[in-house]
Amino acid sequence: MRHLFLFLIVNSVFFLYPVFSQESVDKASLLPFQSPVVVLPQAATGTTDSLKKAESLMEQNRFEEALSTSLRVLDQVHKQQDEILIYNVNDLIAKIFLKSNNFEKALEYYHLNRKLVEKTHDSLKIAKTYASISSMYAKTQKYEEAEFYSKRILNITNDSSDFLMLKAIAYSTLSAIYVERKQLELAEMYIQKSLAIQKKTNDKTNVIYTLNSLGSVYLLKNDYYKAKRVYFEALKLSELNKDSKYLNIKEVIYDNLSYALFKLKDYNAFTYQEKSFNIRDSLRDNEISRILGEIEGKYNTENIKKEAQLKTSEEVAKRKHTQDINIILILVSLLLTAGIWMSYRYFKLRQEKLKLEL
Repeated sequence: MRHLFLFLIVNSVFFLYPVFSQESVDKASLLPFQSPVVVLPQAATGTTDSLKKAESLMEQNRFEEALSTSLRVLDQVHKQQDEILIYNVNDLIAKIFLKSNNFEKALEYYHLNRKLVEKTHDSLKIAKTYASISSMYAKTQKYEEAEFYSKRILNITNDSSDFLMLKAIAYSTLSAIYVERKQLELAEMYIQKSLAIQKKTNDKTNVIYTLNSLGSVYLLKNDYYKAKRVYFEALKLSELNKDSKYLNIKEVIYDNLSYALFKLKDYNAFTYQEKSFNIRDSLRDNEISRILGEIEGKYNTENIKKEAQLKTSEEVAKRKHTQDINIILILVSLLLTAGIWMSYRYFKLRQEKLKLEL
């Protein structure tokens, strides 16, 4: 049986959710593995500006320049022996490698940060670092290591809302791992724990994603009644907010719901399947428009550059032409002056000769 996992990014959290075929269900997906956002401390103006520049370059996908800038800053802060700044620069470098899909290198820098924070008593920063490491191991399909660091998060005591979010992600990571191992009872237990935290913090966006993940587990367990109930709950929440960011998840929920209804011989399944297709088509049209817009923008930018280069070349040619004319005029002037002087000398010498003859 076949399966497909999709990734979504919402509010700096990476969510993993499935699209099931209408033929079979093999695997569920859950809230995955987050690379936490670390707030940069107040630092020297030059360092702060350099970090902002590196981050901006990263967002523009200019990874080589971003990495080069970050490494220069890292060298500076190592000389200052400022461990807080070292942590933040390491985190930025790891994100650069993450965005360029170099998970192994990102993991190296997250482990450097792990060694730094484990010497402190900052439980929240420790949990964030463990979450980042767990994420990298999950992305490289090293599930035992991902499980190890997710469970280390659960052993930390902290009552802050930020930590509760990390705890929810740790639960969902474990659920995804147990789905991989086909231990569906454990997968359901952990995703329920994650959902309980999401509801407690009243984070409706995360609740929608987590409900979809729970529904996926029920599909895998062939418990279509529970899956149907969970998907309708998720749709009810998503309908309360008309934000376009919910279109992707609604497409998936409609798709999964249609499959559950089909298995229950409820032929409203086709209605929800059509809704899924409609959203998918609209998203595809928007994506095509975006790509065409990027191509047009790139084409226009290149034309502007070419025009600027051509204009510059013309200006250079004009300056050279003017310089050449000036040089020629100077040479002609010198030749004329020399000719006049030589003629004058010749005339004077002739006069002298005539005098002598007389």
